[in-house]
Amino acid sequence: MPALTFDGRSFMIDGRRIWLVSGSVPYARIPNEYWEERIHAAKVAGLNTIETPVFWNRHEPRPGQFDFKGDNDLRRFVQLCAAAGMYCILRVGPFIGQDWDFGGLPPWLTAVKGVKYRAMNGPFLEACSRYIGALAEQVRDLQVTTPGKGPQAFNGAGGPIVLLQAESRWTCGDENAAASYLGELGRYIRESGFSVPVINSNNLWAGVESELDGWTGSGDMLGTVRQLAAVRPNQPRMIIEYITGEPATWGAEPAPRSGDLEQQLAQVTAAGGQFNLLPFCGGTNFGFWGGRRSEAPVTSSGFVTATADARAPLTETGEPGPSYASVRRLCTFASRLGRLLANLEPTFQPVAIVPGEAQTKSAALTVIHATGTQGGVAFLFNRSGAAASTTLVLPDGTTLPVDVGDSPVTWCVFDFSLGGRARLDYSSLSVFGLVGKTLVVFGPAGSEGTLSINGTPLITTVPKGKTPAIVTHEGISVVVCSREQVQTVFLTDDAVYVGASGLGTSGHPFSLDGAKHCTKISADGEVKQILAVHPMATKRSEKIAFAEWTSAVPSDYTDGSSARFASIEGHADLTSLGCPFGYGWYRVRIKSGEAGKLRLAIPNGGDRLHVFQDGEFVGLIGEGPGASPDIPLSVKKGPHTLVILAENLGRLAGGVDLGESKGVYGDLWEVKPIRAGRAVIKSGDPIDVLAFRSPIFEVQPGDTTVSDRVTWTVPHKKKQQPMIVCVPPFDGRALLVVNNKPAAFIDRGIKSRIVLGPDHLKGGANTIQFALLPDDSADPVAALSPVLTEGVEFLECVAAISAKADWAFAKWEQPKTAAFKAPKAGGDRKGPTWWRSTFKLADAHSPVFFDATGLTKGQLYVNGRHVCRYFVATPTGKPVPPQQSYFIPGAWLNAGEDNEIVIFDEHGGNPARCRLSHGG
Repeated sequence: MPALTFDGRSFMIDGRRIWLVSGSVPYARIPNEYWEERIHAAKVAGLNTIETPVFWNRHEPRPGQFDFKGDNDLRRFVQLCAAAGMYCILRVGPFIGQDWDFGGLPPWLTAVKGVKYRAMNGPFLEACSRYIGALAEQVRDLQVTTPGKGPQAFNGAGGPIVLLQAESRWTCGDENAAASYLGELGRYIRESGFSVPVINSNNLWAGVESELDGWTGSGDMLGTVRQLAAVRPNQPRMIIEYITGEPATWGAEPAPRSGDLEQQLAQVTAAGGQFNLLPFCGGTNFGFWGGRRSEAPVTSSGFVTATADARAPLTETGEPGPSYASVRRLCTFASRLGRLLANLEPTFQPVAIVPGEAQTKSAALTVIHATGTQGGVAFLFNRSGAAASTTLVLPDGTTLPVDVGDSPVTWCVFDFSLGGRARLDYSSLSVFGLVGKTLVVFGPAGSEGTLSINGTPLITTVPKGKTPAIVTHEGISVVVCSREQVQTVFLTDDAVYVGASGLGTSGHPFSLDGAKHCTKISADGEVKQILAVHPMATKRSEKIAFAEWTSAVPSDYTDGSSARFASIEGHADLTSLGCPFGYGWYRVRIKSGEAGKLRLAIPNGGDRLHVFQDGEFVGLIGEGPGASPDIPLSVKKGPHTLVILAENLGRLAGGVDLGESKGVYGDLWEVKPIRAGRAVIKSGDPIDVLAFRSPIFEVQPGDTTVSDRVTWTVPHKKKQQPMIVCVPPFDGRALLVVNNKPAAFIDRGIKSRIVLGPDHLKGGANTIQFALLPDDSADPVAALSPVLTEGVEFLECVAAISAKADWAFAKWEQPKTAAFKAPKAGGDRKGPTWWRSTFKLADAHSPVFFDATGLTKGQLYVNGRHVCRYFVATPTGKPVPPQQSYFIPGAWLNAGEDNEIVIFDEHGGNPARCRLSHGG
């Protein structure tokens, strides 16, 4: 049985050091037909490891019923990694996060009595144990620590799984809670047959003795990786989640990426760290799988878009993104020279200027040097963006001029064995990779570069134009490229291809700019011209036309007359009514004792509640663009039928409020604003946060709230009637304190509707306070009190208008084909509408995008597959950023045949101006 061990430098398989250069490729966000292509694209980009998350809710949709077929065939995905010669890191959860619905936990958990998530809780852990056992049955024989059998063996092992990641970002300092919960998960993992090391992503907040401590972060991380070496000297430094970009959310423009990714990854490498790009390829949130970010920007409701691209190096269609080229340069070097990096001395950490510091008085370049038993490397960081050069003094006194140009980072390799008797003494040009006797280096076009092999210098000029130079020196074929030319150089395990646009999954080179040939340099240095394959062209000019649109209007649902409505005892969440995802129809029949106008609120409801009164749309209550916390309602004396189309827009994917209910799970209330006056700052005793609730993340034992509290004195007439505290999203965290008693924890960036009942309230004046947790600001109260003072509202619940109502429920379902009819001429729908059409296309291989112009918000289906949610406009037509076009996988389409498209638009948007096109 192969042995996988580790020390402060790297991981080792049977004593042979390996260096992991990893990227996340989430199989659940990519159709299985494209798995091989995405894995191959990662390998071409220089990665040697694929990390993939296992979303529990994809595999156990109902308790005890597991699905590992088709797009859920995890075993096949891992085997494809092995076939590509890639290691695999498996994120087994049970909680994953990653902006997925419920963080990957199955929604049926919300109905389990006494359950508490991500904690030492019997019902939760019992379900976790069953899931981990089922997962292990699929892949435990695919670890590098299991013996290989037959031709499918991976480097003599059973498979490519080299690491497991347990849980995700469990960053609470409660050691007892951590030891009990995380320790129990570790026991389940070992008892199920997994033997490879387990790593966490907890940033040293929590862990158990048997786990490796990984790090999650982004930006400049040289100092962080060095600190990891200091506090965990016997473990490899692993940035298990290096975040390449933030996911997009409905209603907010995506934030620009900060810093140069190539330079930032070079910092991790310079400090002796390995990394996993999260994501390398983000994929798509198909169907209802997109979740809600727990710490979204305060300008956003946090619900993630259909695209999960997150500025990843590889786009959701599998094409190179803006950062792909720079990632490929650094990652190819790291994986091809992994032998050098895996042997770097972890205690050699020379003093240096921080690469991220503004270089105003010091030189424009910062140099970080690392060395070990297999050679050394010096990284030269250039933050100025302007052309720069310098001269390095080597340990033996030799001087080495280095022309950095305007490159953000350059690396110079020293004293590295090229195989046989060849040794690279030094190189002023960045090493791209080594294949046998062929060495590829690159630098600024037109610059002079120097390298030495076996004590013999070679001075060369980096060529301009499109063609690299090939020079034989000391028995080594040296390919000299500019930074631009190196993008046309591709490496396999036995050859280097020059002048290509890419490599196919079988290893054949694709032609560049229509050329028929490219140059192949074999591992032994033989140079020859070979035929290149023309890549499949994308037919971007193909016009894809829709047939006539037909529609189906669910008016029998909006007026409550449908026979599908079945009586229920009262309000209930969608999951308990058999609708764990999507929508549901509630019918509430009330009787008004008098005519009048009121304001309707449903504080125990979410996420978006479309309210119809006697068949007419009267307003949208809830979260996100176009919705309000309450709506006006005019009633006449006598009976009324209220119908509510309730939407679950995605469960929280992190934070402390996991498992929130969806739908209408509380009464409908007539509300009135309470005049509470201006807030004041009052002092109070600091509150021990974890004594109120544990776990709360990024809180240590003994952490307390600050003493100053934002305070209101709020009148309340009837103790038995609830009060609603409406809290805007703000960039902080707090305990809501009512009459000097903590009532709720408010997480960062989340809009909250907190219902206070008689347990917290009293008749007359009530003191309601926000006791803030300390943050990075010097004075969080001063920073946040203006936001709270202006944004917090208090509502008095006057009467429960649904207290004596008759309740019924109907599932939200697609109409039968026969229900679709030609729309009436001049019709102007304002309510929910289904649309159907067909289209043909000649090319089903190229990416297809659906432009939703003219629609508002809803769902997209193609050939019976639920593509995704879309959201482009509010009910009034106001545009909603950031996504207008939606990816339809070509694997779901039929070339030359009719393809069915079905749309559900919540506000009657018309698809007449919608378009399909290739390539976005």
